[in-house]
Amino acid sequence: MSENSVQTEEGSDASTVCPPTVGSRLRSAREAKGLSISDVAETLKLGAGQVEALENNHWQALPGLTFIRGFVRNYGRLVGLDPEQLMQELKATLDIKRPDLVLPESTHVAMPEPAGRVQKRDYALPSLGLVLVILAVLIYFLLPDDLSRLRSGVDSILQSLQGVLKPLEPPMSPTRPAAHVNGEQPALPPGSTVNQVLAPDTTEPSVEMPLSAEAGQVAPSSVNAPVRLSFTEDSWVEVRDRNGNVLFSQIGVAGNDKAIDGSPPFSLVIGNAKGVKVIHRGVAVDLTPYLRGDVARLSLE
Repeated sequence: MSENSVQTEEGSDASTVCPPTVGSRLRSAREAKGLSISDVAETLKLGAGQVEALENNHWQALPGLTFIRGFVRNYGRLVGLDPEQLMQELKATLDIKRPDLVLPESTHVAMPEPAGRVQKRDYALPSLGLVLVILAVLIYFLLPDDLSRLRSGVDSILQSLQGVLKPLEPPMSPTRPAAHVNGEQPALPPGSTVNQVLAPDTTEPSVEMPLSAEAGQVAPSSVNAPVRLSFTEDSWVEVRDRNGNVLFSQIGVAGNDKAIDGSPPFSLVIGNAKGVKVIHRGVAVDLTPYLRGDVARLSLE
């Protein structure tokens, strides 16, 4: 075998063992189109770190599975890749990373027998007795009347099974003792009928529920927050405090509001800025001077 054929086989083995990942395919397609990471980040309204995490398959650094799918789908469309094929490869990649916990075949744990199983065995004999009683009753009523001997035998079976069927009787619930029965009932009041005495009082007592003092009030924490975001369209926003800590980084859904509290100054990066209204200490902020395309970058004291 020649050296060239050996190298060819080694190259084919390497390509078989290490297929291109979702992130590497996105990176190769981006480089083929001559786009930089910042170009992709600005177009997709993402941070540069998030684009790098996508290309390096660092899924744990991204917000969540739903956002990962959206990021990969939009990235694939931008660089001309098939989004559906990327979704299948992404699903296979994420499924492989989920650990499967399998116990060894030799593992056997002896569990104590539940007490309920013993009770079921105790009721097996009464259940059998109940079946015999039913059969005896059927024989008693279905056979001709002249079989008096058989009927007498059925009567003896019924008497012998009375003691066996006692465990089947349900326990008496601790209810209120019945009113006077069998001659001990008190006399009805003059002029009243049985229906009047036994009719239950169906009138429900009216209960006035106090109105909550907090109804309609806005939570103090959201009112006192120095920065509030109001989303009229779906937009991605990232907010950091003066120490660079991320206070908010996700896609805001249209119709929702978000209150941001922390240590100023606040650094904001807003994608699709036309769909976000920023209120700083009660005053609406004009994002026009901070726009670069659809992305606004600003700092608020």
